[in-house]
Amino acid sequence: EPMSRSKRRRVSSFEEDALISKQDDNETADINQNGAPDSEQGHVQEDLSPPGNPFQFTTIASEGFEQDFVSKISDRDVGTFEALGMQEKERLVSDMVRYLIMKGAKKEPIKLDKLNDDVMGVYRQKRISRVVLAEARVQVRELFGFDLARAPQQMLGKQQSLKDSYFVVNRLEDPRHLQELGAADHDQGLQQASHPGLLMVVLALMVIEKKPIPQNSLAEKLCSVDESLATDRRWKAVFGKSLEGMLDTFKRQQYVNKEMETDANGVQLIKWKMGPRAHAEVGVRQIVQFIYETMDETVDPSVVQHLDNGNNSG
Repeated sequence: EPMSRSKRRRVSSFEEDALISKQDDNETADINQNGAPDSEQGHVQEDLSPPGNPFQFTTIASEGFEQDFVSKISDRDVGTFEALGMQEKERLVSDMVRYLIMKGAKKEPIKLDKLNDDVMGVYRQKRISRVVLAEARVQVRELFGFDLARAPQQMLGKQQSLKDSYFVVNRLEDPRHLQELGAADHDQGLQQASHPGLLMVVLALMVIEKKPIPQNSLAEKLCSVDESLATDRRWKAVFGKSLEGMLDTFKRQQYVNKEMETDANGVQLIKWKMGPRAHAEVGVRQIVQFIYETMDETVDPSVVQHLDNGNNSG
């Protein structure tokens, strides 16, 4: 019986890391080298389709994708995909699902121009990576409750490498997820998980500031929230790294952006602002709601209306 949304196991952040932990980096190398292998290779992969609900390939699941993405999927591309055998299509989509989950667990962006090299393997010349991505997105939504969100184009600035990129984000209405954003860092383990709400506090301070916030000012404001975090030694004791180290982790995950600025005295300043993943996955509206809830107050309806009218750039 297909898994209904009401019965789907609720997740906060990426609990599906368990799927990833069973596979080492050789699996990624295998995907990069071979893509979805032919049946002659005898490669059997886990079937990620819901029980009793086989993959449907008759239409492109373009809902939620921008027009410029959909417009690059031609009828010929769809026909090429449809002409493949059912096992080939299932393997391609399953490989793409695994790739999306791995990227999501590592907080790395999905770059459209990398899909052929990273996933498609022997099928890279068939120009069907967008078709496979669209189909895999359906499976990621239905099986895991995740979705793909495009990096906000209006705020990329110098980060043009993210122009055609998507993030795997959590769309489940689970407030715990917001508190756990940024907690999992596969390079450094889970040392910082003792204060999983740190990222939301950092983003809230950035929204309140309304402009890039100097690192020293951010440190002072965080110290006012928790006076025990007055020194790098305390930061390392609690989170396993300094404040700047934590911010660099959030930067690598695309939650914050770092800017360098020189003041009138020639002193170089480090400033921080919301990054593309924070806008795509959280959004200013939810951060404002987080601020009000932290103060144990009800969100002002006029503020919500203001944000809903598009004034949510932060």
